[in-house]
Amino acid sequence: MNSEKIQKYIGYVIKTLFTMLALLMVLSVVHIETNKKSPEEIAKILEDTKELRRALVKKARYGNENLPKPWPAKMNSPYPDMAMFDQEGKEFTLSSLKGRIIVIEFIDISSPKSQAQSGAGLFGPYYASASSDIDKYTQTFSQVLRKNSASSAMLPNDNVVELKIIVYGENGDAGSRDDAQNWAKHFDLKKSDNVIVAVPKKDIRGNESASLIAGFQLIDKNMLLRVDSSGPSPKHSLAMTFVPLMSKLMNR
Repeated sequence: MNSEKIQKYIGYVIKTLFTMLALLMVLSVVHIETNKKSPEEIAKILEDTKELRRALVKKARYGNENLPKPWPAKMNSPYPDMAMFDQEGKEFTLSSLKGRIIVIEFIDISSPKSQAQSGAGLFGPYYASASSDIDKYTQTFSQVLRKNSASSAMLPNDNVVELKIIVYGENGDAGSRDDAQNWAKHFDLKKSDNVIVAVPKKDIRGNESASLIAGFQLIDKNMLLRVDSSGPSPKHSLAMTFVPLMSKLMNR
């Protein structure tokens, strides 16, 4: 069983246990309350309990309903669209970038690897409590591209957008517009250099999104996912697969 399946299985078990615990708590409350209430009030409590049980079961079955469909994106298929806010607070959609190559990266602010990919080696950690040590082995995408490709495939390039999506903010909260603005400011990431730091309009936290943290994905000009080097167990090598195809697409 590969790591992705294991992760999904663990997520399913956790959701199931959460649902069972929540139901037990609800039933305990109902038991206590029914000894104090009139028959009409008891009927109302039981009906409310049924509604809550249905909601809990639905949540356990479907997880975060804000997630784009399908999620994570499927290889060689159209990338799911989503609405976001950039570092200037402007709303945009992923599909609005169609016609350009997109290097997409999902970020957890507290992750030393996410910070390193944005330039912590040059600018220092985003904030001291998030990372006392800098990940010295992880490089920005520009550094990886420069090291592994011809000089004709350098960034910034008007045909390429680097899209950094903050999924997790401080303390595991959903990324905020302030996070996007402050992250861009700290690491000197500018839209004029075709680098967009964004946060999803809707909260997309969950096991599926967490599996994409660190690393990069390559979306071509037709919005197809062509290479997936994201997450703890990347499907493709960044140096051997991602960079060569990236260089090829840039020179077309």
